[in-house]
Amino acid sequence: MNLNEILLRSDFDITRRSRFNTILISQMVIGSKLNLFYEPLDLSGNKSKPSLRIKLKLVDHPNKADYILVPHDWIEIYRNKKYLEYLGEISKLAPLIILNGGDISPTCTMTNTIQLRTHLHPGEKCQNKIIIPYPIKSKELTIKNWKPIPTISFIGYIPKFGFGTLTGYNKYFIKHPIQNSYFLNRSISFKKLKKLPKEFEIIAKSRSSFTLRAKNLKRDLYLQEYNQSLQASDYVLCPRGFANTSMRFYESLSAGITPILINSGGELPMISSSALLEKNILRVNLFGNWAKTILRDWHYLEKNSNYEKRQINNFNLFNNELNLYTYLENLFSEYLC
Repeated sequence: MNLNEILLRSDFDITRRSRFNTILISQMVIGSKLNLFYEPLDLSGNKSKPSLRIKLKLVDHPNKADYILVPHDWIEIYRNKKYLEYLGEISKLAPLIILNGGDISPTCTMTNTIQLRTHLHPGEKCQNKIIIPYPIKSKELTIKNWKPIPTISFIGYIPKFGFGTLTGYNKYFIKHPIQNSYFLNRSISFKKLKKLPKEFEIIAKSRSSFTLRAKNLKRDLYLQEYNQSLQASDYVLCPRGFANTSMRFYESLSAGITPILINSGGELPMISSSALLEKNILRVNLFGNWAKTILRDWHYLEKNSNYEKRQINNFNLFNNELNLYTYLENLFSEYLC
């Protein structure tokens, strides 16, 4: 689904213009990190791909552009008053596109702006925001056969109690304290998973540190164990992280596994196959009856080769629409050379 299709279907308050099918890149801030549009997005684990910036149809003046792409993440520039004044002036000429990903995603109140976000906070309005997939490396697809007892797994970091892990350092904690809490979602989900009845085989391991942290001396071992658990799993529990999204959700899909998404008030990216995606994932409430929901789905998968079809569909959904690079190519398809 491309940018203009999403704008037509969603709630956007921006000044639309004549269609040039071109983009202007705004001035850069010296010393500030450039965003993912400048990075070779080699997320597949295979051959490297060029940066999207190289492929965009660019112009040198806002009067010739449909949109103006800001080359820095919002967190890099949101305190730079001089640069914000500059962006405010050029936003009068064409809508800005700002990447505001990351775990915290500071509030952006600039007018005539489209934000690209990996998540929404619980209770946050989606106006002028497009949810994009979380950047992950895809996993291997190994088709599994249906069996009487499904395997459900979660291997990952369970944070300690603290102000940041409880509140997420954002205002939405006041009205949505449970959905907004990294600590509560992870710790309650993990305990509940281990208490599921004997109708399930459970793989549950908690980590005391974030697996992908550069200083994690056990990083390679943890990744190996995690990947092995994916190969053995029929379902993967996907509670939110510090940000209101889950890497496991996208990793599970890429491996053909059914993700169990804990409802924490977030949104998934808008794709052409949204109906199929919703059919192929499980959504549960933190305090809901997980066993009933999973068993009903598992019995459905027993019939008519539904389990094999689910695995192939999820693998294809990720690679065709929810791989970040593919999603951005689709989003900006009208603006690529």
